[in-house]
Amino acid sequence: MPVDYDLVILGGSSAGVGAAVTAARSFHARVALVEPDVNLEPGSRECGLLALRQMSRSIRSIARVRQLTGMGSAEAESISPLNFDRPTRWASAVLANVAEVESPAVLAGFGIDVIRAEGEFCAEPRLSVMANGRVLRSRRYLIAPGSRWVTTRIEGLTRTGYLTPETLGYWVKKGQTLPQNFVILGTDPQGIELAQILARLGRSVTLITQQSQLLPYEDPEMSRWIQAQLEADGVRILTGTPITQVRKIQDKKWVQAGNRAIETDEILLAIALYPHLKPLQLEAVGIRKKRGKLVINDKLQTTNPRIYACGAALGGYALDNIDRYEAQIALKNALLLPMFSTNYHQVPWAIGGIDPTLARVGYTEPQARSRYGDDLVILKQSFQPLYQSQTSGETTGFCKAIARKNGEILGVHIWGASAEELIHAFAIVIQQNLTFEAIADLLPVSPSFSELYRELGIAWRNHRRQRKGLWQMGLKTWHNWQRDQTD
Repeated sequence: MPVDYDLVILGGSSAGVGAAVTAARSFHARVALVEPDVNLEPGSRECGLLALRQMSRSIRSIARVRQLTGMGSAEAESISPLNFDRPTRWASAVLANVAEVESPAVLAGFGIDVIRAEGEFCAEPRLSVMANGRVLRSRRYLIAPGSRWVTTRIEGLTRTGYLTPETLGYWVKKGQTLPQNFVILGTDPQGIELAQILARLGRSVTLITQQSQLLPYEDPEMSRWIQAQLEADGVRILTGTPITQVRKIQDKKWVQAGNRAIETDEILLAIALYPHLKPLQLEAVGIRKKRGKLVINDKLQTTNPRIYACGAALGGYALDNIDRYEAQIALKNALLLPMFSTNYHQVPWAIGGIDPTLARVGYTEPQARSRYGDDLVILKQSFQPLYQSQTSGETTGFCKAIARKNGEILGVHIWGASAEELIHAFAIVIQQNLTFEAIADLLPVSPSFSELYRELGIAWRNHRRQRKGLWQMGLKTWHNWQRDQTD
């Protein structure tokens, strides 16, 4: 029996919109995009958070100018009270330009049927999606939902009240005054970003996590660098600390963290994001979940092989390029043949909200050691010697490269200025199965942060030569002989 569409996307995220555009333009498919109608002012959360980021960057720039010129204190408090009016208007204009690209009119111009509704799956009489009273039948389906912040069952938390990054964004957008003291629970990347921003805006911030390190899925050494930077910015960090109780006494909130009772004005909950899946009626079409995430295979098929998923539905960090990568794999499998598998090892990503940025491609050192044992070479390089770092004042930075002894690059982690740009060269090397010699042969523009490649290349070749004592002995003999021949 014929169907109406090649692909129906149940969206609510930028990954869903991007997948719809790619399916229509690149695959020439007939596409329906079902998105929930958002009642809140669109972009309010993003606007507030973007304004916060801009204020933090401005304060850091002012501090650098004052450091160079000696013009007074670089403390954030010196420009208090904070006025978010201009940054908010700037953020609104930026987001309006971005939203125009994803407007229903533009999507309709690509031939995409946009339906503003909460869709749900139906199994009978045939697999379909119900939306706004319409029955949408398709060859394949893609779940690309939005996400919401995870709540937690800490005693007294709901009664006491708390913020999430989303509600904090609304506060800023509406021009509300930020409290002076914050306790942030959890170490989602956005929570870490906000801890740093609020501290730089002159707020007192305590960041608490039950995990043994910040960003528990990242290389432990990189996590320690980030923690040191946050502490230098004034953030108090408590790792390995359980939260047992939250209470409100008079106008203050109290958090019981381990054996400490911490007084604060506001609590910010940033544990993790979870996908908004409840309205979809997944059980009706045989889709299973595990710990709130969809069960999928490496082709991004759910337990119903006609239904695929990407983005927030799979868990992990909320990173746009990872979502787009998953959407690309899912689209090829859904619209062509299910023969394409994910390989996250080759995909670069960055947590750009943290300053300096953290970027990564490939394995962490513990992951690499679990696979290759002692067949590893670990190279480390500071940003300090780079001329561009010195002239720009961006001397805080560190790169860690993990390779096998034959030169195969297994993973690279960069924490520093332009990390989100520098990581791409390493991603290409890994994708093309090249060795460290490809990096060592690069001749980067000077001065630039890309000279990091040259420094790592020198470190790699020095390591190789140290392993080959005969080469070193030969070089010394050659130079001695050359000196003897000189008049």
